[in-house]
Amino acid sequence: MYRILNVRQVPGEDFKVWFTDDYWDLFLWIDRNKRISSFQLGYGKPSEEQMLIWRRGGGLTAARVSDGEETLTENRTPLLTETSDYDLDSVIERFSGDSKKINSKIADFVVSTLTRYRQAQRRL
Repeated sequence: MYRILNVRQVPGEDFKVWFTDDYWDLFLWIDRNKRISSFQLGYGKPSEEQMLIWRRGGGLTAARVSDGEETLTENRTPLLTETSDYDLDSVIERFSGDSKKINSKIADFVVSTLTRYRQAQRRL
């Protein structure tokens, strides 16, 4: 994974950071206290993309990503559709290995957050 520089920032919103590769997209929002306020972890590119979305105080949700392009001549915005069909064990295992090239504090935060939710799921 590598970091995309010059990510478009939205005035008044937290600072956005983007890491990507052929399989992953990791978007992070960093607040003014330099804490991660939310992240979106996209995986399964390009054909079976899904996204895990975490917000501080809001929990974890999962979504399937539809590219929004029904025909070859249309270029529409991707759509997220909430799903319960995801495997945190597989995501955590693969992300742990594939995230070695990004900041270890960021990778550890994502892994520990997902692990916490996995443990909560197992208790249900």
